[in-house]
Amino acid sequence: MGKFSWKDGSTYSGELFENKINGVGTYLWNDGRKYIGEWKNNDMSGNGVYSWPDGRKYEGEYFEDKKEGYGVFGWPDGKTHTEINNEIKRLHCYCY
Repeated sequence: MGKFSWKDGSTYSGELFENKINGVGTYLWNDGRKYIGEWKNNDMSGNGVYSWPDGRKYEGEYFEDKKEGYGVFGWPDGKTHTEINNEIKRLHCYCY
């Protein structure tokens, strides 16, 4: 376990390997965004939850810092948007 802090106020706390963000941890950006989840070589990679200060969030799979696989966007009013992302297809479902 470890912590990193950057000059802009962003922070990371969680697992590290060879001085890189690897494993499970939390990254907080200085503008209030937050990612809690799995990391590999300083990239969001695996399952995680990315949230914005206005209450929006995305919970799903990441690969090399991009949404990849199954995920659900959520808004503060309770609406959701489900999608499956990969190189071949993109499937969307809006739920109200």
